[in-house]
Amino acid sequence: MLCGRVCTSLRRMSKDVCFFHIESEGARVQVMADLRHALQRDDFAQCVQALNRGDVVQVKGVAHTTKTGELSLRPSEMLVLSPCTRLADYGQAYDGKNRIADTGFLHRHREVELLTGGAASRQVFVQRFKAVHALRCLLIDDGYVEVETPILQAQAGGAYAKAFKTTERGLSLRIAPELALKRLVVGGFDRVFELGKVFRDEGLSPRHNPEFTSCEAYRAYASLDDMAALSQRALRAMGEAMGVVDLSALQQPLGVVSVADELAKLGVAFDDAESMAPVRLVRACERAGVAASAAMSVPKLLDALVGAKVEPLCRPEVPTLIVEHPIALSPLARASSRPGVAQRFELFWHGVELCNAYGELADPAEQRRRFQEQARISGKGDAEAQLLDEDFCVALEHGMPPTAGWGLGVDRAIMELLGKRSIKDVVFFPLTR
Repeated sequence: MLCGRVCTSLRRMSKDVCFFHIESEGARVQVMADLRHALQRDDFAQCVQALNRGDVVQVKGVAHTTKTGELSLRPSEMLVLSPCTRLADYGQAYDGKNRIADTGFLHRHREVELLTGGAASRQVFVQRFKAVHALRCLLIDDGYVEVETPILQAQAGGAYAKAFKTTERGLSLRIAPELALKRLVVGGFDRVFELGKVFRDEGLSPRHNPEFTSCEAYRAYASLDDMAALSQRALRAMGEAMGVVDLSALQQPLGVVSVADELAKLGVAFDDAESMAPVRLVRACERAGVAASAAMSVPKLLDALVGAKVEPLCRPEVPTLIVEHPIALSPLARASSRPGVAQRFELFWHGVELCNAYGELADPAEQRRRFQEQARISGKGDAEAQLLDEDFCVALEHGMPPTAGWGLGVDRAIMELLGKRSIKDVVFFPLTR
């Protein structure tokens, strides 16, 4: 006895005979339904005549080999367990290969894409599972402990982003697990990570989905060099697990581009208060051809300059670290030996940011001062600025060891490794307009 779903290859030879394939758990078997071999001819004939692609069926019979040498099943009994009544309604949407061409429809109705796209459609998500599993195993093998931190928070923090808020209790969906994970480092977990969902109230694009999967890892007594090596190892492990053939770019030394050096060419010096004043940053944006206004906050102006003048310097084929960000754009990172510069990198590949890493700020007084500055910026209308998290500052007063933190956008990484054009192609149920 076999159970499975009728595939697209349903062929009727007569009212009493049809050929079709059924699929279950990734396997496909041909069925040759012939009324002459039925035990209950009336029931069998009715089933054959009513059969549609997509139906879930149960067949019992004898295996045999067809004239073309294909292993097939000749059923004596056949039963439709669950009829499929909708696939035929999409007739006008099918292309010449019997697939639905409207990708927007398929993103909204992933089950239809999986039904009509065959093994190739399902394979992407099998590969995704393998990549996530490989990433988790890599971190666990490196001695990291996997934890779960709250998704609903009294105050979202840990990233420069706008949070979703509940209406009744005023809680927020987390924008990052960073602050909670660093509190665990304070508590003695020297290597800790979380792989899970985060939520940011931002627009939709091929690289952005308001709900996405991230992996954040924190390691005491580690350096940014350790996190750069982890980036390469993690992406290689994910690619190998998915069967990506060419991972040579991840075997080579990473490229490096300095934010401080590039913005200095526009007259922006991170350690010069006058240079970092909004009016001066607006002028720098104008010289760079970047749209800006005095109403924008300093972090937004700096972010616009980095996006327009620094990120494009990363060669698409070479994974590249963007380093030496301004502290004003990195309120949770330690200061480096270069004045006004944070210990931080972002890893870009093919023009997409995949990783973000900090040498983590451990000074509670300095962290509180930076939070207060962020709160001042928020009060002037920047909804993405972070607010003061007193519980986190108190946690730092217990002493956090020198720590490096690392975050990976899992959906983006899978998208890039598989050569997909949009994050929607690797997320089961993306948000659509």
